[in-house]
Amino acid sequence: MDIKSSIMHRNLGIDILRLICAFLVVFIHYPFQSGIGNDLSAICRIAVPIFFIITGFYYIDTEKKKPNNLIIKTIKIVFIIKFCLYFVEYSNCNVFS
Repeated sequence: MDIKSSIMHRNLGIDILRLICAFLVVFIHYPFQSGIGNDLSAICRIAVPIFFIITGFYYIDTEKKKPNNLIIKTIKIVFIIKFCLYFVEYSNCNVFS
């Protein structure tokens, strides 16, 4: 596949979402000093699961060409575990109060 046809198969909306998520990840690691810093950090943490979902979206497209169900099952399991850990970690946190 040449570069031109590869670019034509890209989804501009997903690429823009990736760019926004990249900035959100930077905000996660930037230490804000005000009270809004904790709220902003908690909101920006959505970027990590979005990156994971986008990776899965592009990975499934490649998996249509060569099926390997073990890798897809592993990705699903890792995503579920990561989501549960996020939920447990931030359910006890009073970020939004």
